[in-house]
Amino acid sequence: MKLRMVLVFGCILLGVSVGLAQLNRTLILDRVRSYYKAKQFSSALDEIKRLLVFQPEDIEARYWQTRLLMERPQFPEGTQFDAIRDNLEFLARQMETMPRLRNEIQELLSLYRKDFAELTIRITNAPVVGFYVARLPMRFLPPIKLSPLQQARLDEINAYLESEGKLYFNQIEKRDSVYVCKIRDFPVLPQRRRSVKYSVAMFTNRDTLHFAFNLRKKDPLIVEMKHLDELYYHLPDDYAVLLFKRHLRIRNHRPGPGFLSRKLGIYQAVLVPLHPTAEVQIGEALDWKRKAMYWGGLATALWLLVQMSR
Repeated sequence: MKLRMVLVFGCILLGVSVGLAQLNRTLILDRVRSYYKAKQFSSALDEIKRLLVFQPEDIEARYWQTRLLMERPQFPEGTQFDAIRDNLEFLARQMETMPRLRNEIQELLSLYRKDFAELTIRITNAPVVGFYVARLPMRFLPPIKLSPLQQARLDEINAYLESEGKLYFNQIEKRDSVYVCKIRDFPVLPQRRRSVKYSVAMFTNRDTLHFAFNLRKKDPLIVEMKHLDELYYHLPDDYAVLLFKRHLRIRNHRPGPGFLSRKLGIYQAVLVPLHPTAEVQIGEALDWKRKAMYWGGLATALWLLVQMSR
């Protein structure tokens, strides 16, 4: 009998707790909407933080936090783009489970994809193969006015580049076999004209570069070696760079991503993945006389075959 009463009392307490939590959630979201209508973004964000402490997976709370972070006119604590990006990825996954907010979530995702994209930076004729850090002190200058969030994000990028300026070139473009650096959440210029381009002030030699990054066209930023202030390898634990004489033939016996060879001065540098095991064959390159004899013999054999078939 006592056990039954304890169980009943526990169920009542649980029901009351759940009801109070739901009531508290409803009251908080109502206050958030009121603050949002009154343009009191800081107060609304404070309310959302209180709710997310106890319910971090609440879809509606994450939606409101993202909307407030993206629409506020001022950024006293920075753009908090990590939170924006994490929330957008979460909302994209959970959108179908919340039909009531599907259109609003889709609107946020569309706004982000229109205003921000991934910027690719390439270095021409870099004396390294891949997985390297380059210090590029520079500043991006937009030709037209950006939205408050875009400008705040660009200010953060510029502040880092002007002070630290180190970029990691660790992603390979398979088409050109070149390692590049990608900057996430880079502001897209709100224009479709090809002539609307970013200017880039390079601090090393006072050059000014230009590249298109707008609603119509998104070009990579091409940087020359003369713009670099510092350059060094930063290899992962499972990669190595091997140096060989330029004339040698290098073959990889384990084809796959990651293997890359490039001529660098009197040497050739080979980027080799070490997992599971690297197998590199080294052979002497054919000189021009041996190449001529080889191709001449092959041509003669083909000519004889044609003559015999007549």
